[in-house]
Amino acid sequence: MDKSQNEPLPSQNETQQTEVPTQRRRVKKRRRKSSMNSEEINQKIHASFDDSQLIDDEFEKIKIEEKKIPQTPKNEPMQKEPNAKAEKNIKPSVYASILLLVAGVGLVWWFKTQVSITVPNFSKSDIAEIEKWGKGKDVEIKFNELNLTTPTENKVITQSVAAGKTIKRGETLEVFVNGSSLSNQKEMPDFSGRAIQDVKAWAKAKNIKLNVKEQMSTSVKKDFVFGQNIKAGTPLDDKKELSVLISSGVSQNQMLDFSEVNVKEAQQMANGQPVEIKEVYSDKEAYGKFISQSIQHGEPVEGQKAIVNYSLGKPYLKSYFGKTEGDLSKIIFDEYTTRGVELSYSTYEVYSASLKGTVVEMSSYNQYIPLKYEVKFGISNGLGGYWSY
Repeated sequence: MDKSQNEPLPSQNETQQTEVPTQRRRVKKRRRKSSMNSEEINQKIHASFDDSQLIDDEFEKIKIEEKKIPQTPKNEPMQKEPNAKAEKNIKPSVYASILLLVAGVGLVWWFKTQVSITVPNFSKSDIAEIEKWGKGKDVEIKFNELNLTTPTENKVITQSVAAGKTIKRGETLEVFVNGSSLSNQKEMPDFSGRAIQDVKAWAKAKNIKLNVKEQMSTSVKKDFVFGQNIKAGTPLDDKKELSVLISSGVSQNQMLDFSEVNVKEAQQMANGQPVEIKEVYSDKEAYGKFISQSIQHGEPVEGQKAIVNYSLGKPYLKSYFGKTEGDLSKIIFDEYTTRGVELSYSTYEVYSASLKGTVVEMSSYNQYIPLKYEVKFGISNGLGGYWSY
């Protein structure tokens, strides 16, 4: 029989008195336990905080070190050190490419500016302006006169090559002008290199008589002008007659006639032939006039050299004060002897303070002289400051 069954049960008051101290002890113990747990927790929190701070510092250090180390992107091969020899091989090829590019650009520029020429719009241009443009661009201008029933202010009606298009050097550009444009021109045009048909159209519009003389040429094509008796730019005023010289064809075997042309035109004619154009003094022919040619017109050339002389007018003796005695022989030869003047000279000593050896006196100067003449030069001895006469 169990002892517990025989023991009497405690009363309610006893039970309550027994449980109260027990509960108080539990509460105190619980409080102590909870206070210990709070301290431990605080210590652990502080410890964990310190540890996390250390970890963060370590991470910062690692990040800084990672920045110093160059990173290679994923799936990208490592770059190798540049090869100096490879660089040397690359540089010449780069330079060669640049040179080829520059040469190509230059060739295009040359073709556009030197071979192909852009034609401007001549609708409001004067005849003289068109002629000047053609001369400068080496383009032959051919004028065609049109008599319109409807009046127009434009002098140029149309042109064979439209404005903005290109034409090659040496080609012909036809310009169709209003019939009144040619007749309103105030000055003599330059017909050199122009077709005789253009000159005839102009002369007809101006009501001027035209005389045409043919002559062989070494460079001017047949029926093209290379000489005229009225200088280009001369006011027309009451001019009633014009003479022009045109080419009868290119010939290399017979001497040309230079008597009807001026020096500039003669130089153009002589191109390709053994001809020397000289300008010499003359006491008979005025400046610029033809004097003579050593091989006459029409005679066979056969390898000979012809001398063609044009006049510089009467010889004029300049002053040469201050020139040295040693320069006189060259001056006399270059300025007089080679130009047809037989000028002889002599010198004498002069006591002068001027630089020794310089010209201080001349028997004559600054005057016209004949083709044969003698002049005397006084040369300073440089002693004028120490000696007297």
